[in-house]
Amino acid sequence: MEKDAFEYLNNLANSAADKKVQVKNGDTFLIGDDVHPWHHDYSANEPIEVHTLTAIVDYLKSGADNRQPIMINVVSPSKVYVYGPMDGFGEREELMRATLVQDHVMLNQFMDREQLNIMLQAQFEDTPDKKAIIDFISHLKEDKDSSEVVDDGVTQMATVKTGVASVGIAKVPNPVALKPYRTFPEVDQPESQFIFRMAERMQGAIYEADGGMWKNNAIKGIKEYLASAISDKIKILG
Repeated sequence: MEKDAFEYLNNLANSAADKKVQVKNGDTFLIGDDVHPWHHDYSANEPIEVHTLTAIVDYLKSGADNRQPIMINVVSPSKVYVYGPMDGFGEREELMRATLVQDHVMLNQFMDREQLNIMLQAQFEDTPDKKAIIDFISHLKEDKDSSEVVDDGVTQMATVKTGVASVGIAKVPNPVALKPYRTFPEVDQPESQFIFRMAERMQGAIYEADGGMWKNNAIKGIKEYLASAISDKIKILG
């Protein structure tokens, strides 16, 4: 008996899915993944997908949407959402979504010096420490006759070319201040500390060493850029 009743209720729920159901007191509910009061939905079917902060500014300045108030949520260094006002049912319309499109920066892993050189030149803004690392790895010379490695866990020593034929010992630059491309190009890329390490076969790696503080700086930069470009009536969260 209980099994039959359960199957009946399950079938009833399935047949009612995504349908409006009116109950005795006249209220109407929509049954789907959950049950909530039904109302006419005049919001956008889906947000506009963009990949720059400039697109958000252009959209808000164009007057294409007269919804008020508008709210911007800087979710992360690579995601910014634009919302319309909250309706009487506690729902907020998502108008636009900006997501960063960029090449992956290979941090926290060893690679040969040629890969490291290319990555630094292509995916990092110029800084004195970037130049120092490129100069250092460009002059590396593998010393196959020596098995001694000088490394106290912080400072490393490596064999480098100091001239046409001469060879010397140099310290590996460490720590280093670098600016990888990690947020939208309209804002200054946040500078943060990295640990530069060398390993056998002239492999190098750059490890993040700022505890993720760069993310807060990137979000702050995005907020400042948007605030300077759009109306102060628009609330920016981040």
